Amino acid sequence: MEVKWFSVKKKLILFSFLLLLIPISIIMFFANGKVRETTEREYINSSMREIEKVDNAISLYF
Repeated sequence: MEVKWFSVKKKLILFSFLLLLIPISIIMFFANGKVRETTEREYINSSMREIEKVDNAISLYF
């Protein structure tokens, strides 16, 4: 007697899920890297502008 592990319907659902999951995972990986890079760059630029403002204010004070 042969044991059926998956019916055709279950196989179709599983393969459809995998076909959706793989590209979405790849897109999420690259998007996360791009967002992290952009956020870090903006944070550094913003911090440098604030440091320059404080430096100018201290220079004017003295």
